Amino acid sequence: MKKSVHIILAMAVGIMIGAVGTALAAGEVVMATFQQLALVVNGQTVDMDEEALVYEGKTYMPVRALLHALGYDVKDEADTRTISAVKSLEALQDEIEKLSAAKESEHRAIADLDERIRVTEKMLNAATGELETAKAKGHAAVVGELEKQIKAYGEKLDELRQQKAAMVE
Repeated sequence: MKKSVHIILAMAVGIMIGAVGTALAAGEVVMATFQQLALVVNGQTVDMDEEALVYEGKTYMPVRALLHALGYDVKDEADTRTISAVKSLEALQDEIEKLSAAKESEHRAIADLDERIRVTEKMLNAATGELETAKAKGHAAVVGELEKQIKAYGEKLDELRQQKAAMVE
């Protein structure tokens, strides 16, 4: 039993010496970690097939994998030590489709706001007409309620117009 413990201990020491010798022979030893990171470009998560190397708070990613994930065709020119990247036709078409869909969605949202503004204006005008009638007939209780409604419609109308202005900018 003691003999097997000594053999295992000797092997462990030998492995550690060999590892240190190899590290010293290779030059500077650095501590870095590989991590699977989420890459988000313009709000879209991009799938990365390779892990990033993190060293001293900086992240290093393989250029080919990064460019490919972003939709580029990548070509390595070893003789000139150059990496060429050209956006692929499929990636460009995907971007155009996404932009078109976003623009269409924005147009629908603006049209929806326009409709809500129109309906709120109509309700405000109707309440204003009722207020004039209630004042003419001397219905004080109704006048107070209608004034509250008119104020609320006016505030809602301002809010809707501000939303639209923010979208149109």
